Amino acid sequence: MTELECPPEAVALEGLWTSVWETENDRYGPWHALNRGSCLVAADLRAEAQFAFEVLTIPAPEPSIQPTQWALVNVHSPVSVTTPVQRFDVELLGIPVVLEATATTFTWNFGDGSAPLTTQDPGRAWHEGDPIPDESWVGHTWTRKGTYPVTMTTTWQGRFALAGTDAWEDVDGDVTTTSTVGPIQVLEARSQLVDGTLG
Repeated sequence: MTELECPPEAVALEGLWTSVWETENDRYGPWHALNRGSCLVAADLRAEAQFAFEVLTIPAPEPSIQPTQWALVNVHSPVSVTTPVQRFDVELLGIPVVLEATATTFTWNFGDGSAPLTTQDPGRAWHEGDPIPDESWVGHTWTRKGTYPVTMTTTWQGRFALAGTDAWEDVDGDVTTTSTVGPIQVLEARSQLVDGTLG
């Protein structure tokens, strides 16, 4: 049988043959080709990739709040998260496939009854020399003292490709992971006059 040639974005599948048991002869009959091979592309595995993505265990990212364990009333606290693209090697119907998960949105719940903050911006951490974080930074300003649990839900979208190829197909829908930060203790600072310098 002539070897099947497939384009670079496909894999060759061997032909499928069948033989029927002949009761009267007490043996199998001649082999017949159901097909003589085919070229499989990523789109042919869309349904299997969809299911694999939905049940995939994606490690939840570790978000951060500055400061890490406390905050001050009426002072904006920046939040941020690092979410590199995650790749997973799987087999679908015996075919090696690469699944890729990309974070697209982040929903923060700051535990104080305020509306969740949903953004496509992963935020950024404050570093020495940066301006003081204000409302333009991804973050939150607590308005009253208390101890608050903070959660962040990451929404991931997926795509997949046959291993060794670069022909990617999108996965319909998305999946989410949830991370927990804190709890954060929100304190109230008071100013006080002193008759000398501190330190």
